[in-house]
Amino acid sequence: MPISTRAWSLARIAVFSGIIVSIPLLLDQFVMRSLYPRFVEPESTAGTTVLARDVVEAEYRPDMHNVLVIGDSRIGEGFSPVLANQIGHPKGINFVRLGLAGTTPRVWHYVLRTIDPQRNRFVAVYLMAASYRDDDVHEDLANRALDTAYLAPMLEWRDLFDYPASFTDETAFKQARLAVAFPESALHRDLVAFLGAPRARIKKAMIWHQGYPNWLRDYPGRPEAMPNAPQPFAADAVLATMQGRAHDELADYFRQVHAPAIDASKAFAYRSQWYGRIAASYAQTATSINVFLIPRGPYHTALNVTAAPNGALANLADKHLVRLMPTALGTSYEHPEFFFDHLHLNAKGRTAFSTSLAEAVVTQTMREDR
Repeated sequence: MPISTRAWSLARIAVFSGIIVSIPLLLDQFVMRSLYPRFVEPESTAGTTVLARDVVEAEYRPDMHNVLVIGDSRIGEGFSPVLANQIGHPKGINFVRLGLAGTTPRVWHYVLRTIDPQRNRFVAVYLMAASYRDDDVHEDLANRALDTAYLAPMLEWRDLFDYPASFTDETAFKQARLAVAFPESALHRDLVAFLGAPRARIKKAMIWHQGYPNWLRDYPGRPEAMPNAPQPFAADAVLATMQGRAHDELADYFRQVHAPAIDASKAFAYRSQWYGRIAASYAQTATSINVFLIPRGPYHTALNVTAAPNGALANLADKHLVRLMPTALGTSYEHPEFFFDHLHLNAKGRTAFSTSLAEAVVTQTMREDR
């Protein structure tokens, strides 16, 4: 066989082999990214981010200036778009709320990419911050492997290198890379459960996709309140009034307030990256990126925990990449009467905080429109 003919044959074999290998990869991507997400277990991490699309579509008002407020469960419990829109709608401003339990700024970046691909749906995006300070961060979020579970339905081939590289831990890096290349691997347990009872899952998914936005809209918040802070304040006195899981969670809260934070350089790197990437993705648009402080805990005022910005968020604000809302929006409600547990606002806190944040956003938005 002539050399040229042999080379041509080898080339055809290589192409054919590539096609054989690519077909299952492409099929996996198509099925798990385009078809299956609609039937992911709604009460799962992946379901949390999938349902975000339904919430945005249900709450979005194309005839108004839409403002997105995004955060974790503290926003789900602590911010009511219904109350906010009582203030916003008369001014032509519509609040859309995504309180995605257990999520992080890294997750928010990819959720925003999915729900606002053209970066033109919102006049402003407001990102929650649990603290304005790098020396008040107690978890290394850079290696939070659970983020990959949340993002499994949203990651794409273009994320094959960038997303895994955001993890510094080797195990988390490999898991992230595998999840991007083979989405079935990240959703394997969910898929097995689906195949075990497909009709039941499909029925549940349809009910959730249809009803979830309304369930959120109608949620009034929790009525319970934490014990009053004694004067002078003593953590032991508060703990003595509680028992069981609530006691243990509050004890952890008190320990964390006084515990050493993670290395501030790690917090700076993570927050600079993800708050910064969200800001950068909207930099050439008319959408402003803002950060607000969620009330941090029921006894932060009694414990005199400083809230003044430092580190990454202060740096981003100095560069005019984000705007920091006044700390008082959060610190004004760091009292036990506004919380139902060590972390989340109750119905009273939800009403007060929603009103304050909505008024601040409306004032800021109206000022910019002049």
